[in-house]
Amino acid sequence: MLQDTHLPSSEDLEDCYAFTNPFHPHPTFSEYTDLTVKKLSMCLCLSILVACSKGITNTEHPTYPNEILNPNFECKKPYYAEKPALVSSDGTHRYYEYYWQSAPKLCVNFYEPDLIDDPWETRIKDGLEFGKSQLGLLVPLNATVVDQKMASQATLAQIDRDTCDIWRVPAGQTLQNCLANPDPWGNRFAAAGVTHASLPNGGELHFFQDLITDYENNPGMIVRILMHEFYHVYQNSMK
Repeated sequence: MLQDTHLPSSEDLEDCYAFTNPFHPHPTFSEYTDLTVKKLSMCLCLSILVACSKGITNTEHPTYPNEILNPNFECKKPYYAEKPALVSSDGTHRYYEYYWQSAPKLCVNFYEPDLIDDPWETRIKDGLEFGKSQLGLLVPLNATVVDQKMASQATLAQIDRDTCDIWRVPAGQTLQNCLANPDPWGNRFAAAGVTHASLPNGGELHFFQDLITDYENNPGMIVRILMHEFYHVYQNSMK
């Protein structure tokens, strides 16, 4: 049963205001000692009530809408607009459930595939499937493959837009800022991974035709680079 509590008087409120307001003249040491433990406790309660009345809440464990954007697991599309609500938490971890986690999908997206050597189209697909079968796939993965030096500007702009929509905007970046600050095309290098912020939409992997051209006489090097990037996704999804 709740007990009745002492309601603060106007004098109590003035004491608390003087004690807690940073713009109020600082009280002397003797004035501090005049505030009893009871008043200090009351001031703390009042501070909490005022904070709540102003809409200040504990944001340590924020919740987000569980909006599912991609129920059919289509490639080149985000799964979530924001991080879903956490299921539970403890002193160390926060726990989430994602609707894709029972069967994360591997998507190998060739942009302007006619520019990619046919044998390497097959090898890239087979290589990523091999990585999935050997290490496993804990998060969905969208792999982007393009000839960055020969593809049209419209295609490269579409890749930038897809990258923003799938990973950057759900992670908190504005679409305008994301589209205004892409890495320059022509000299991008292979890259892959998954971050805490982008986890709801899985991992990303970027691979380019010029890597194949640079190592055309050393195909083993191309496969090693591809597997190295796949491992970045696997490694970071384990954290």
